[in-house]
Amino acid sequence: MLTSRASEVEVERLANVPVFGALSPDELTWVVDLAEVWVFEADETVVSQGALAQEMFVVLEGEVEVVGESDGRTGVLGRLGAGDCFGEMSLLDIQPRSATVRATRHTRLLVVGFDDLGRIQARSLQTYTLLLMNVGREVSRRLRIANRHLAQLGHRSLHDA
Repeated sequence: MLTSRASEVEVERLANVPVFGALSPDELTWVVDLAEVWVFEADETVVSQGALAQEMFVVLEGEVEVVGESDGRTGVLGRLGAGDCFGEMSLLDIQPRSATVRATRHTRLLVVGFDDLGRIQARSLQTYTLLLMNVGREVSRRLRIANRHLAQLGHRSLHDA
């Protein structure tokens, strides 16, 4: 894994990422300046299920695969590409990672850590509040999708009985 800083071009692209919604260009530039960029090659693990979680990631380019393990079985939960985020729950709770994430090809990720949130809060409570509200909305959106999938599975199970 390599690390670097984000560029101005990436700031423009990130304006359309839901977790950065409603941030002004200046606020977004400042947040991105705090963050790091991590670079992974195909098959490299970004985070491992059960590991300490202290940052969220936004895919700048490339693709990652989210893999979960439960009851000894492993399954792909999804694939994420440019503009998608993951790990956002770690900014809201202090639980271990709920899945493993691997790069499927050359991938660049913007990394916003818990410490970065503290710096954002100290500088601008408005920016901090918007960012956390957006993260909460993303978590809520994913929970709604998961609930729909569970309801569909339950409906199928009733019909299979």
